Amino acid sequence: MDRNNFFDSYLTNHYSNCEKTNFNIKADVLSLLNRNLPLLNHNFEKLFRDSVSKKSNILDLGCGYGSFLYFLKSHGYNNVYGVDISTEEIQLCKKMFGSYKLYRKDAFDFINNTNQKFEVIYLSHVLEHIKKDQLFDFLNGIRKILSKNGQLIMVVPNSAAYFNSAANRYGDYTHQIGFTDVSLKQVLMMTKYSKVTVKNYFGVGNILVNFFRIILLKMFEIFIQTIGYDKQTVYTPSILVYAKK
Repeated sequence: MDRNNFFDSYLTNHYSNCEKTNFNIKADVLSLLNRNLPLLNHNFEKLFRDSVSKKSNILDLGCGYGSFLYFLKSHGYNNVYGVDISTEEIQLCKKMFGSYKLYRKDAFDFINNTNQKFEVIYLSHVLEHIKKDQLFDFLNGIRKILSKNGQLIMVVPNSAAYFNSAANRYGDYTHQIGFTDVSLKQVLMMTKYSKVTVKNYFGVGNILVNFFRIILLKMFEIFIQTIGYDKQTVYTPSILVYAKK
């Protein structure tokens, strides 16, 4: 099967199963977007409030069904571009975010042909879909369309996560490559990004749950070091990356 055809119906063959959502029902989609919003607020709200102007041009490259677009809309960002190769996903995003500039395009086609510059480019669970022999061209292309002081933000499955790392790498048939915090830094430095920061991408829980999570994590790290393994600096299921042009 042609890879592009697989992505064309990505809502049907992937997200409808893993998100347990009927994407034909607007209320169900809104419910999903609202469930995802606290996670995005937790990880990005302060960054955007402190360093991203409301007038900034922002590109969500591989926008999927629109979780990050919804975050931007909820915080009053209007100069927003969304790009995805999936016809299903772009049709859905046009219904939900009609005021944004939305394009059904291959990511390479978009970055190689746009004349627009962006203060922020966001990729969530995109980089692992890029073939290894195209990775440097892809990252160099993104760097070219960043503005002078622009920043790249990425969320990538973590192949060094303490739990489910194999599922993160192989849970989607379309994944081409896996990353750890070390390999992500490596490829970004090789493509001349600066100020690369790689962090845990934390979920949201209440105070009590977070307290017990920290205690159990410390106990687990003591255990794995006792049997001879190194503890990981970045151990969450996904990795959060910030980089400057």
